[in-house]
Amino acid sequence: MFPDPINFNLETNDEKNDFFFTIMHSSVGAGRYVVQTRCPSDFAQIELELEPYSGESHFLLDWRVTEEQIPKFLQSGVIAGIRHASVQKYSVDGMLVQIKVNVVNGRYHPVDSCERSLREATKWAFEDAIKKNKIVPFVRK
Repeated sequence: MFPDPINFNLETNDEKNDFFFTIMHSSVGAGRYVVQTRCPSDFAQIELELEPYSGESHFLLDWRVTEEQIPKFLQSGVIAGIRHASVQKYSVDGMLVQIKVNVVNGRYHPVDSCERSLREATKWAFEDAIKKNKIVPFVRK
């Protein structure tokens, strides 16, 4: 049984910004982070499906992986990666919002995976999925 979806917002003081964007359709992206130059090394792999979403929060995270794939204690790294990637400038002065993020696959290593490795892999998976999508203005209601 998977946990209930998690609502979360961007950590920004820019709520008065009128330039928010969202995605037009669903898309899938994959991210992998491997650093083997230190001990322990860093490793994480994740696959995300992004969908348009309409709700109170900026994002809805749906955790569809098992504890064996990615343990729940690393969820904060996934959320940090989404937050980091979504505030990148996808248009002149805007941020991405109103997106459902489904974590559909992933891998970690019990010794070599940490929050940072999941954050980086998630950031790259999010950016990969965005490249396969169309970004449109989001109008607040």
